[in-house]
Amino acid sequence: MPALVCQLQERPAPEDITLCAEHILLWDTAGKAEVWVDGIRPDFLGVCQGNAIFVEVTVTHEPDALKLEVLKRLQTPTLEIDLSAVPRDVTALEVRRRVLDATEGKRWVFCRLMPPVILPNGFPLQSLWTHEFH
Repeated sequence: MPALVCQLQERPAPEDITLCAEHILLWDTAGKAEVWVDGIRPDFLGVCQGNAIFVEVTVTHEPDALKLEVLKRLQTPTLEIDLSAVPRDVTALEVRRRVLDATEGKRWVFCRLMPPVILPNGFPLQSLWTHEFH
C-alpha cells in the first residue's frame, strides 16, 4: 500500500506530513469485483480491518467526475492502481507483481482519516480529497 502523505507544495518538501507509512494491506476476506454501490461500480470492493475499501484499476481512463463525487460522498477509502503504461502483451505474473507487490503506480483517490489530524498550522484535517497523493 503506498504511503499517505500530505504535501503542502507541488513537489516533495521537508514540511510534508506522512500520515500513513507504506505498508502491506491484508484483506479480511476475499473481495468482490464490480459490485454496484450507490450508482457506481468500483472495480473491486474489499474489507480490511472491518472497513470497506474500493480499488479502481486504470487501464484506459481514470474514474470520471461522477464516480469521484460519489466516492467522496460515500467517504470510502479508494485506491487506484494505474496499469495504463503496462504493455498489452504483459505476462500474468508481471500484472500480479504490479498489483500485489509493487507500490509504484498506486495512489489514494480518496482516503478518510480517522481520527482527525491537526496540521502544524492548526487546521483540522477531517478528510483528504485529492487526485495526487505521492
